[in-house]
Amino acid sequence: MSVAEVRYQKLVRQNDAHIEQLNLPRIAVSEASRSIIEFTTQTSDPMIPSIWGQRTTDPFSTPNSSCCSIV
Repeated sequence: MSVAEVRYQKLVRQNDAHIEQLNLPRIAVSEASRSIIEFTTQTSDPMIPSIWGQRTTDPFSTPNSSCCSIV
């Protein structure tokens, strides 16, 4: 293959990759944000039991705190 053919093949592969990107399904940022917020508020996280009412020994929670504090 000549250099021109190699360059042409590279351009064809790049063009195909761009076409695949264009064909990906897309959603609006506001819709994606709303979906993330709904998921995080409705799905319990076993790594943070103090938030979900399962009071067990949580070494990362501060005792008797009702709000966050910035240090």
